[in-house]
Amino acid sequence: MASAATRFDTGAPSRPLTASLTLAPLGVPLDVEFVGSDEAEMLAAARLRWEGAPPCSATRLYLRIEVCDDSEEAGPIRITVDDALMHVRGSGVEGSADPVTGRAACRVPSRYLASPDLLRSEILDPLVLHLLNRNDRAPVHASCFLAGGLAVLLAGPSGSGKSCLALAADAAGFPVLSEDVAYVQLRPHLRVWGWPGPVHLLPASAPLGRSFPTRVRNGKSKLAVPLGAVGPAALSQARAVFCVLKRGDAVSLEPLLPEAAMQRLARLEPGFDTVAREVRAAHGALTRNGAWQLTLSADPAEAIRFVAANLARLCDAAVR
Repeated sequence: MASAATRFDTGAPSRPLTASLTLAPLGVPLDVEFVGSDEAEMLAAARLRWEGAPPCSATRLYLRIEVCDDSEEAGPIRITVDDALMHVRGSGVEGSADPVTGRAACRVPSRYLASPDLLRSEILDPLVLHLLNRNDRAPVHASCFLAGGLAVLLAGPSGSGKSCLALAADAAGFPVLSEDVAYVQLRPHLRVWGWPGPVHLLPASAPLGRSFPTRVRNGKSKLAVPLGAVGPAALSQARAVFCVLKRGDAVSLEPLLPEAAMQRLARLEPGFDTVAREVRAAHGALTRNGAWQLTLSADPAEAIRFVAANLARLCDAAVR
């Protein structure tokens, strides 16, 4: 068990409070306090993908962001989880998130104010998502797009084609909720949430003729390819269908009984295994009416067209 000494202090700030606001990432109220800076970039970084109308909820989360002087410390930012407590350290950054108390805090060097995208993706998003994952927003390893009022989840391990399918769905005009992880709410009813962002692809799979930022994902250098705009109404969906991906020669859809689907999903990859109870509960809810095995060909666009042509069949196993 993590001791009190390992927890980053989320009490009174060492500098005066300069800004505060309430946001709603994935529909959960989040009180954010900023200390030591009134830079507009800080507010913009926190707001991106966190906006929404906070519902009436017994759950309320808290994040404190304190800007400190720059340090000479270099190197990557490291994320570790000790029991339920997440630590974010490195490059002058120190932070923690405790889902038991629903509180997170971080100190960031002032140079991050000039890189709000890096501040959000490398520091703030991990802290906030760690709180959400254990507060009824279970992460499911799947890409997800919306079609005909239905959230279509495409689940598979790393390298199974989820990101390429998300890019193909976007090109076909379907709003994409997620390229790699969807978030499942179980109470008071099932709802699938997305955390929209760029698709991360190996260079060989990225669109030609354009340059994209490089990001490291799962130890591999990938290109961050932006998707089309997703409106606020497309951030969540109450009806969902679950497809398990399989590589093959030709595209096909085969029904899976709930037990078979759960067996296919039994192995959790690193990161998801830290919230195994929550993830398996989400899997069970999504597959209670059964699921589908989606066999892929070499062309992701063909699979998306096939899914779109078979929405009526997919609805047979949809849950809400």
